[in-house]
Amino acid sequence: MADWQEISRNMVFPWHCDHYGHMNVRWYTHFFDDASFLIWPTIGINMREVVATGVHSVIARTTTDYHHEVRAGDPVLILGGFTRIGTKSLTISTCMLDANTRELRASNEYVVVFFNAETRRSADIPDEVRRAATQALVDEPDTD
Repeated sequence: MADWQEISRNMVFPWHCDHYGHMNVRWYTHFFDDASFLIWPTIGINMREVVATGVHSVIARTTTDYHHEVRAGDPVLILGGFTRIGTKSLTISTCMLDANTRELRASNEYVVVFFNAETRRSADIPDEVRRAATQALVDEPDTD
């Protein structure tokens, strides 16, 4: 199995927080979404080149678990990896950690489906993406 890759670092600012003083769920989604785009270069995939072939990807499902609150001033680190690969979809798992303590703050899972941009129907994962993601498979995250 491959190692989890650092795919993003962020600082939590007061405007990310709600009236209770912790980061609002919309910002977890924002940070995880940005990180999902940044995972591809870690495995040597340029998604612009994939899209140029007429195959696109879309997030079909996302699940987020919140483990410990995040407050303004907290630096966060997002690690990511590929945890499942099917014929037409794959799963990207990400974990948000406190960048100082490495304590797990939140975890997220994306199911990414590939589709033909012309026919708007599902398509097989492109071979180069499948090869790269298979080599980058990681163990499921330990979120206990």
